[in-house]
Amino acid sequence: MTVAIGSRELSRILKQAGIRMSVDSSAGAGRTFAFPDGPTRTVTVWMGGPTSQRFVAEVGSRLLALHETWLLVPRFDQPAGLGFGDTGKKQVAVRFDADDRPALATYLSTYRFPQAFYSDLWIFPADGGIAVLWSHHAQSDGIDVELQSTAETGSLLVALNELGVQLQLFSRLERPL
Repeated sequence: MTVAIGSRELSRILKQAGIRMSVDSSAGAGRTFAFPDGPTRTVTVWMGGPTSQRFVAEVGSRLLALHETWLLVPRFDQPAGLGFGDTGKKQVAVRFDADDRPALATYLSTYRFPQAFYSDLWIFPADGGIAVLWSHHAQSDGIDVELQSTAETGSLLVALNELGVQLQLFSRLERPL
């Protein structure tokens, strides 16, 4: 079941998940999320060119299979205009439980890649470890999936490789060689 959540609940989830949120209204950047020490791995999934809705849904499904519960957070404003029922004016995110992951994957596949940053969407699991910006740069620069776990990175790489996705992997050195 999808559930709208407020800023207090989102802050609690983020703290527990080890994800930092900042809101920079002066620079017009909206909500941004990051791991305090940066991601251990970043997988860039290329969505450029003619990508079918089915393909994008499958990419989303394989990503979402890594965790049970996911959050969708608009970079700006509340999720009320996203079409998930009564989310209320004070709500800032929508939680998708395991049974709702297919609906989230479908939503992401039908969501027109925004042409401006104010339409960007963040998705991340409620228990942390991954942060994804569904950005207005997705068509040209790909979608960056930031991960903390090398095991999850491996699982995602295998799942996306089976689908034939073009991707790049970036690693942060844990210690100097």
